[in-house]
Amino acid sequence: MATKKNGKQSSNGSTNAGPTIRIPLLDAHLTLPGPPKLAYYAGLGAMAAFEFIDWPVALVIAAGHEVATRTRNPEVQQAAEGAESGA
Repeated sequence: MATKKNGKQSSNGSTNAGPTIRIPLLDAHLTLPGPPKLAYYAGLGAMAAFEFIDWPVALVIAAGHEVATRTRNPEVQQAAEGAESGA
């Protein structure tokens, strides 16, 4: 999927990216997660709202999930391997 930022065409390697929303007051763009991630986060939010889990626990789970999914990205893994080798 290609997105347009500041008049330039850039390639987004994520296949789980959802729609991009423009926030005019802040002159910013917000990219929502795709349906699988959105459902996951909505489920966490629902569990916290119905007090099955506490809000801090839900936030830690969501943050851990995001970190785990980002490190599965081959580009991130290659960058980490390069940093480890001192390149």
